[in-house]
Amino acid sequence: MNFGKGTRNIIWSIIGQMLTLIVGILIPRFVIVSYGSEINGLLSSVGQIMSYLALLEAGLGMAAIQALYKPIAKNDNYKVSQIVVATQNAYKKIGILYLITLIICASIYPFFLQSNLNYWFIFIIVVLYGLPSVVNFLFQGKYSILINAEGDLYYITNTNTFITVLNSLIKIFLLSIHVNIIFVQLMYCITSLIQMFFVYRFVKKHYTWLNMKAKPEYSSLKGKNSAVLHQICGLITNSTDVLVLTVLCDLKAASIYSVYNMIYNIVYMIATSVNSGVQFIFGNAFYKGLDYYKKIFNCYETYYICLTSSLMVVTFIFIKPFLILYTAGADINYVNNFFPTVFMIMKILHSYKNCATLTPNVSGDFKGTQSHALIESVINLVISILAVRRFGMVGVLFGTIVAFAYRCCVGLIYTNHKILKRNSWPNIKRIFVNILLILFYLWINLKVEISPQSYLHLFVLAIPVTIIVLLTFVLVNSLCNIREFCIVKEYLHHKFRGL
Repeated sequence: MNFGKGTRNIIWSIIGQMLTLIVGILIPRFVIVSYGSEINGLLSSVGQIMSYLALLEAGLGMAAIQALYKPIAKNDNYKVSQIVVATQNAYKKIGILYLITLIICASIYPFFLQSNLNYWFIFIIVVLYGLPSVVNFLFQGKYSILINAEGDLYYITNTNTFITVLNSLIKIFLLSIHVNIIFVQLMYCITSLIQMFFVYRFVKKHYTWLNMKAKPEYSSLKGKNSAVLHQICGLITNSTDVLVLTVLCDLKAASIYSVYNMIYNIVYMIATSVNSGVQFIFGNAFYKGLDYYKKIFNCYETYYICLTSSLMVVTFIFIKPFLILYTAGADINYVNNFFPTVFMIMKILHSYKNCATLTPNVSGDFKGTQSHALIESVINLVISILAVRRFGMVGVLFGTIVAFAYRCCVGLIYTNHKILKRNSWPNIKRIFVNILLILFYLWINLKVEISPQSYLHLFVLAIPVTIIVLLTFVLVNSLCNIREFCIVKEYLHHKFRGL
């Protein structure tokens, strides 16, 4: 099993997330101060529309990656080529349909906004936001799927990082000189196209055996239909909040949500970099034997939950003092005492859910868990819509929290009882231990007030706090999961001894 690739994927993904954080976190600040919260809310809501349009691809990518795991594990290159060709043909149809749908959405979306922004301004923003996805479906999608399944995700990560940093630097320069936001979005389109060249070049160099003239095997994508429902439900659960706030509240409420979500999401994405970086390992391990899979999954779950919990605690501690600095001069107040807690709970549950649903995803058991995804999305949508009028953003977040909590519970039970054939208690114990640690640090945070005077001061304070919190979580989780600690210790000892 190629743990080296997994480690490389994780390291480069974290580096990429940090670089993206450094340059990307400045952009909403420039937009809010220079163009106002309404424009920032518009860009956030349009981003959600693009997520919904991605439903046209729903299930295809997930099903294709899962279908590739088995032939890759058996080194069946021709079978891999057949699946990639089938994926390519499906993506071409999706790309054309996506372009048509994009134009339709851009035409009607301005009528649903409570805003004084010009119709054609909103239309052009929507179109420019979606064009890179059209190119991705038509030319790049099939290659990205192959790279992901082969475990070379680090390359996609690195190209994404390069394009994101380049794009962010251009945006920061253009926003600082108050260029029209349409031109800024146009530059985003142009720089996004560069990635296509890098991905194509990588595939031609490293997968010389790939035969794009192979007979397409569409039967390998048979799990697509069940995966479609998962993608739709996941999108509703993960991407409804901003849309509900935009339609039932206003663009300023959406802007406040997007700023909090941006900060927590940066940290969340660093944690999920681990999840994405090693998923191909679990996909291959599942076909090597269930006992082996259980062993590496237990280790992964122990330290993934530990990592995500500790990082979310650090984010909670510093988000309010950071926002005081970040939103100074904004046209509305972004600082709230309650929002950080609710967002932290939501992101922690989202992380826990990733663990609970990993095994069904890599095993291709989309059909068995589709009812879980459906109920989760219904819970989120119904509660969010009912609660938003009375409680505003907190009501929307509460709907998402309840939905994630439900999916965590049923996911754990299904994974352990139906697939792994074991008791769920060890998983519950790991979650319980981390919840106690989270509550402990929340209590400490009530006793200690952090008031940095500058970004540098905040950064200096954050370094020791992050180290202390992370070490505490690692130590306690290791003591409570001795078997998993010994396995990880032995693996690291073996790796470092070989250097």
